[in-house]
Amino acid sequence: MKLITVVIVCVVLGLLACLRSGFSLITLRAEARKVDSSFGSNGFAQHGTSSFSKHSLEFLSGGAAHGDLLIQAIRPAYPAEAIIRTPVMQATDSQQSLLSTTAQPAHASSSVNMTAVERQPRFALRALRVAGQSDEARETILRARQQRQPRVGSELHGNAGSPTALRESATVRRLLQLDGIAQWRPSYTPSMSVGIDMPLDQILVRVPKGEMAWLAFGSAGVQEMLFNWAHHVLALGFGDSMLIAAFDTTILKALIEKQLPAYNYSGALPEVHFRHAPYLFHRMGFLKAELISQVINTGRQVLVSDSDVVWRLDPTPHILKIQDAGASIAVSTDCLDVAADRDKRPRSRNPQGCGHNPGNQFGAIFNTGVIWFAADRDASAFARKWGRATLNLNDPWSDDQGVFNRLIEEDLYPVTSASHNGTVIFGPRQLRIAPLAADTFCSGHLVWVQQGGDLGSCVSVHTTFTEYGDAGKRWRLLEAGLWGLLPSSYFEHGYFLTFVPPQPPPDPAPCNADTHALADALGASRLKRGAKSFGGASGVCGEDTSHGLPAKRMGNIGATEGMKRSMRLRANVNLMGRQVHALRDAMAIARVLNRTLILPHFDCLCDRSELTEVIPSCIYPGAPQTMPMPFKCSTHFVIDTHKLQMLLDPPAFGMHPSKLGGLVTPPLHLRAHSFLKDARTHSDIKKDVVRVHVHPGGVRHTAPTSSAVVAKGQLEDSSTTKAELPMGATNEQVLKQLSPLSTSRVLLLSNAEGAYSGWVSHAEEGKLFRTLIEYYILGGSWCCTSRNKDEGRVYSANPLPLRMP
Repeated sequence: MKLITVVIVCVVLGLLACLRSGFSLITLRAEARKVDSSFGSNGFAQHGTSSFSKHSLEFLSGGAAHGDLLIQAIRPAYPAEAIIRTPVMQATDSQQSLLSTTAQPAHASSSVNMTAVERQPRFALRALRVAGQSDEARETILRARQQRQPRVGSELHGNAGSPTALRESATVRRLLQLDGIAQWRPSYTPSMSVGIDMPLDQILVRVPKGEMAWLAFGSAGVQEMLFNWAHHVLALGFGDSMLIAAFDTTILKALIEKQLPAYNYSGALPEVHFRHAPYLFHRMGFLKAELISQVINTGRQVLVSDSDVVWRLDPTPHILKIQDAGASIAVSTDCLDVAADRDKRPRSRNPQGCGHNPGNQFGAIFNTGVIWFAADRDASAFARKWGRATLNLNDPWSDDQGVFNRLIEEDLYPVTSASHNGTVIFGPRQLRIAPLAADTFCSGHLVWVQQGGDLGSCVSVHTTFTEYGDAGKRWRLLEAGLWGLLPSSYFEHGYFLTFVPPQPPPDPAPCNADTHALADALGASRLKRGAKSFGGASGVCGEDTSHGLPAKRMGNIGATEGMKRSMRLRANVNLMGRQVHALRDAMAIARVLNRTLILPHFDCLCDRSELTEVIPSCIYPGAPQTMPMPFKCSTHFVIDTHKLQMLLDPPAFGMHPSKLGGLVTPPLHLRAHSFLKDARTHSDIKKDVVRVHVHPGGVRHTAPTSSAVVAKGQLEDSSTTKAELPMGATNEQVLKQLSPLSTSRVLLLSNAEGAYSGWVSHAEEGKLFRTLIEYYILGGSWCCTSRNKDEGRVYSANPLPLRMP
């Protein structure tokens, strides 16, 4: 009867091509029923819409001119205005059809309550078009949707579809869209037209067999990060080699609009961020691994990277060496010690995260943010095994990277070399693996902590070891000059203010090289044995040997104990308070003068980590114990860079006029510390720098020499001081002293800590600024002595309130 039903539908619709799909429809219909029956009364949540239609199966016809047929698949029911049906897409004509498609209302049988957005969402069966998606993609999506659904409210389910998740996703996307991203257009024209509904081998026709396809994946929730990824790949000339798998139709449309090579992988994941919904992240890992395997099976190599990776240089020379050495897979690592990573001499242990070298007995941590797969059977089989194992995860604390490491470690130790120089090692079943060089395929820690933001020899940069989510990553990329989605006006227009930050004290508890080596070896040994304590009055780097406490136990300790143990932490928290004070005063002066603030490059004396072994040394576990202190650090070591960027549009991020008596808070525009060294910044800005000497009131001082300021790393300009400002200036004094310099492009304050005391007029401006600072700047903390962050954070002191009229 089912087959007869399908034939009748085909005849009525006049869809002769439908006959060959009839048996698939029966199967898909049965699978949809099977998966739906497993939901129970709660269903499962991906979107934060309010209520949905009852579960139903229905054939829908649309676009009869194209003869397209909608088939059944499990899909969230959207609010009426949000439904976008994917039309048939054939080459460039059909891609344009998608771009011009408007939102269609929900089917008449749907019952959607648009007002109850705070309720727990339920799911309905919705229609998903066959057309516009390759057979491989459609089959993989259906397998992904057969994943066992977790109970709503469970750790495995996470916050999928909750109003909180939707708000967080929307907030992050708004932050990433600041500073004119809408104007970005890729400098790329495809060499030939390819339809997104073609078989995968045809979609990849621009990549010759045996060559390397560059893959990236993402939903609309990471659209801006994907665009930045594409920007840098295009700059290297690999536009025809790349393919971006789109997890939803929103990102698919955005990619097509930008003429970026897209793969329709929609139908299994939501449009929003889902990092805190473990089962969806597991599903994403499966989809990624399956596509990797499928591309390999077309006879092409695969270079896959996360959307938060930036490609600076062509990796081909490094990949060729790996190929010549016989590797099937090459993968980046979380090794933070470049010297240990380079040393391939056999030995039993390495620093934490670097246990992939020959002879090591434990400690390898591979990072799946950058992986290369050879076009061979072993690589394809491993990718498929990886994907299936990830989809079947029941552990909310694991993910595709955890599964990758577990599979590799099944037969890894002791590590055995598979090449003459130790760059390729044997994995399970003699799989040949090449750990990618840590100083070439770089981690965020290496770039922004160990190298002070310098890119060195990095071919790729992965924004790992970064706090505050994608907004924090965006700010770090701005600091390194790697955020490519900025219009030329960002670097050409405007008037600016910057300042020399408070200078750090010397390292209060330095250690000699012998002590570093001893601490590192002892720590590795104790970690392997599962030691319960570490340190004590033994002279571990950064430790206050007079604290009188017993040996530090492994795991959580309170912030008070952490401060008592670590002299470096105490010095760092004190420095943070001074830095926030200087930043607050510089922001106030920038507000009074209506200038854009260029943040300085701050110094720190303590790394940040949720791994509590960072205390007392203040060095991230696994990083070189010989790391110099103090060190140049990212702005997020001082303040929350997620909140910092909200200054660019306060009404959109909490300071709505309705909360402020109708007053509108103007933006406070910002630039990262690298702005004046960025090659894109106009020379007129770099050359026109006026130094403002901030001095105690009533006392005039000789201007500091330019060499002193240059030594502090602020500017390369050699101009002399042309203005002075008394310490503790009011808004009226700032205007009186510095308004004559209104045509100067950059004002550089010699000191901002205590440079501003407050407002004696313009009360509304002052009150709005005070609220601005309380919302977005104050209340920062160092993290963490404990994974229970409430007890593991150390808060810096807030500066004294500013004067108000």
